[in-house]
Amino acid sequence: MFKSRQFSVNEQDFLDFKEQIRLLQLDMTIYIWAGESAHEQVGLRYALYLLKECQNIILIHTTQDYTKLFYRPDSQVTFLHMGEMISEDLALIYEKNKEKRVLTQQERNRFTQEWERLAESNDTLRIRKDSHIHSVEEDYYDSFIIKKAKQLHRNQPVKDFLKSSLLVGAVICDLEQYIGDSFIDYRIKQLIKSGTFEIKGNPKAMRFYSIKVR
Repeated sequence: MFKSRQFSVNEQDFLDFKEQIRLLQLDMTIYIWAGESAHEQVGLRYALYLLKECQNIILIHTTQDYTKLFYRPDSQVTFLHMGEMISEDLALIYEKNKEKRVLTQQERNRFTQEWERLAESNDTLRIRKDSHIHSVEEDYYDSFIIKKAKQLHRNQPVKDFLKSSLLVGAVICDLEQYIGDSFIDYRIKQLIKSGTFEIKGNPKAMRFYSIKVR
């Protein structure tokens, strides 16, 4: 019924990305944007690994720079990833950083070495904690997923099946980390296989099936 992994990256997109990196001129100024999420921080290290021959690289840390520019003690905003920021704020962040110093050779080497260590591991899930990337077991969020499903059941007049997409959305909204919806969907299917959830419908995509806590 289920494939072992259903959250793989499109291979052609990956190859196209590597080709775009290869075509960059070594002497051009390159801006790399990255927030505080594990997703973006791992991507930063991989990009610098591919760009290790380039010397004019400027790192824009969107989370830190947003705080510097827009922090208000009476209104604290937390972004799980850069995609949640509006374009006007990103434009201002760029203006404040376009003349920023480039990364040193030592800094680039450190990021590259960190990528090489990450690439050697077979870890499925990584999170960002205390400004570091941590590898965790792929069932790390299973108890949270089950908890959210039970909360959604309590909102029903009578306990019944829940759309998988509804549960995925509820989990993502309340997580303090950016985790893609395809990974949450994968873990729900693993919980079905383990007998924790019942299923109704076709699990080929989250919109086609529903679940219920046993």
